[in-house]
Amino acid sequence: TLRRVVYPLSVRLSDDDLALAAEARLPELGDRLISALQFRRQLDDPENAESRPMMRAVIEEAARLEHALEVRRLVDTRTVRRHGLAAAAPVLLLLLLPLLAPGAARTWLHRNLLLEDVPWPRRTTLVVLGFEESREKVVTRGETVRISVRARGKVPDEVEIWYERLEDGGDRAHRRMYEEEGKRGVFRFEFRSVAASFRFWVEGGDDTDGRPVYTVRALVPPLIERIEAHCEFPAYTRLGPAVYREGDLDLPAGTKVDLRFTLNMPVRTAAFVVEGAPPRAMRLGPDRKTAAVSLTADRTFDYSLDLLGDEGQRNLPGTTSFRIRAVPDQRPSARLLSPESRQWFTPRGLVPFKILATDNYGVTRASLLLKRRGDREFTVRPFRPGEIHRGEDGREVVGYAALEVADLSPNPEEPLRVGEDLVYAAEAEDNHGNRDRTDESRIQIVTEETLERALAQRQVGLREDAMDTRRERQDPAHRRVLDLLDYLEKEGAFEVRDREALRDVQILQGQVTREMDRLFGKVRWVFNAYVYNRLAAPGATEQILLLFDDFLRRDHRDLSTVFKRDLYRRIISAYREDRIHDQQILSILIEIMEITLKISEKTSPEAHRLLAGLARGEPEQGELADLAKVRDLQVDILADFRVLDRKMGEWEQYSDLVDMVRELKELQGGVRTGAEKILKEK
Repeated sequence: TLRRVVYPLSVRLSDDDLALAAEARLPELGDRLISALQFRRQLDDPENAESRPMMRAVIEEAARLEHALEVRRLVDTRTVRRHGLAAAAPVLLLLLLPLLAPGAARTWLHRNLLLEDVPWPRRTTLVVLGFEESREKVVTRGETVRISVRARGKVPDEVEIWYERLEDGGDRAHRRMYEEEGKRGVFRFEFRSVAASFRFWVEGGDDTDGRPVYTVRALVPPLIERIEAHCEFPAYTRLGPAVYREGDLDLPAGTKVDLRFTLNMPVRTAAFVVEGAPPRAMRLGPDRKTAAVSLTADRTFDYSLDLLGDEGQRNLPGTTSFRIRAVPDQRPSARLLSPESRQWFTPRGLVPFKILATDNYGVTRASLLLKRRGDREFTVRPFRPGEIHRGEDGREVVGYAALEVADLSPNPEEPLRVGEDLVYAAEAEDNHGNRDRTDESRIQIVTEETLERALAQRQVGLREDAMDTRRERQDPAHRRVLDLLDYLEKEGAFEVRDREALRDVQILQGQVTREMDRLFGKVRWVFNAYVYNRLAAPGATEQILLLFDDFLRRDHRDLSTVFKRDLYRRIISAYREDRIHDQQILSILIEIMEITLKISEKTSPEAHRLLAGLARGEPEQGELADLAKVRDLQVDILADFRVLDRKMGEWEQYSDLVDMVRELKELQGGVRTGAEKILKEK
């Protein structure tokens, strides 16, 4: 437009140029116009030698032709119109723009006339929510920064976030942002675990100018370097003050706690936050690097610290979260160890009461509770100082007292009578006044004759059990070992099928061990009944009772079983050393216990062990030697069974003798009563 319209209009043309242009446009003019112009300037020149009439004639002819010319033939209007319209279009657009697009017109005015840095309007504008271009956003290192962008105008198909580190000017990178489900035009991206400061901008649609740019400054968070919990415990615990260096605490309910935290940097504020309660301002030290709070652990709760650094950074959630668990004072535990419930005692009997009381902070009292069957209330009988053994920390108390049946009546003026039941329980009380009571147990008071008859009846069953074990377990095991030994001596080695036979023998031998162990327990129960009820010779009974008493006073380590095998080994040893003199029932029972202990603890387990090695193909001294040793052990066991059967027979004979003596005494008593009656009548 400038070259074809504006420039031509600005150029000045001479008369000669116009004449030449007209002659070029109209060939019929020839050179008449330019010649007439030249002759017209020469007419007044006296030095011109040309004929003046000729020059006037040319001028007049050119004038006639000029009047006859059509001016439109001299000008090409098409080109003028075309270039004129091209020049007028921008002007027209400039005039109409304020009416059609006032926003764009204003932007053009500000950018081109006022020279302001104003962005051109666009169809899409991306707005970052929650950020200001002129203000840095301070976050904590390790925090997740969420970026939300709202698209105004046309929502683009794709939005990208561009970012770069601040510290080292790292390379730019970009990631795609995804539209949030259910939120049209809202895009989201997360910078997870931010480790360094960075700047970012977003682009999408026609919003691609990379502005505005936002800055995120990641700062080191306030952290806890050390914790001290100074605790003062409630009086019922009997514990002195203590200091713990941890935030998670299990404390007795009611403990007073002074929590002191040392931080890695000065902080502006520190708050103690418990869920469901308003935050509490903590005490800051002079350097603002220590924070403290006092509380009482009367319930279990989770807590955290909300720390605000001088530059606006906060501690990360979860890095200062702890729990204080207030442990309520538990009830003590009372356990009745002896005697077993439903036992029989005679009026001359001695009852060994033993209880175990435990508590997490200490047992104050351990007691027996006694009453007749049918009574409503118990009589409390505390264990006395000489009957109490306390652990080093006082959390475990063992109470033991061997009490005469005559002293067990809740009412001293009404002794227990034969046929009555004594109901008893154990109770423990702790330092806080909490109590625990065992279930009720009972013993029955019977005559000596009744108890002896019951024990004799039990003897019959024990003898049958022992002989069944020999016939069904030990005899078959011995026969199979003899067969295997004979085979091994002939063949020189076992085959695979022989291993199965060895396993069968091994199983039988293990059953012998277990059944003899149970038999020992039953015999022991009978022995205890004889001793505690003083049914045997008084001298031997009192000697054994002293061993019982000494054992029960000293044994406080393993209380799962009160009457352990060590006690009976000591009794057997004393009997062999002639420190227990009794040739009646106690001697028989001691010898029976000795045999059952030998079989169940020594010979049968040894045979079982050798058989197991042979079954696995791992003999100790060779298959023949090991199997021969098993045979010898089984011969000893069978010999012990024969002795056991004989001793059981002696027990039975003694019981029969006791019954005969009792019957004679009853008959004698009847005769005496009859004689006295006759004498009175006479």
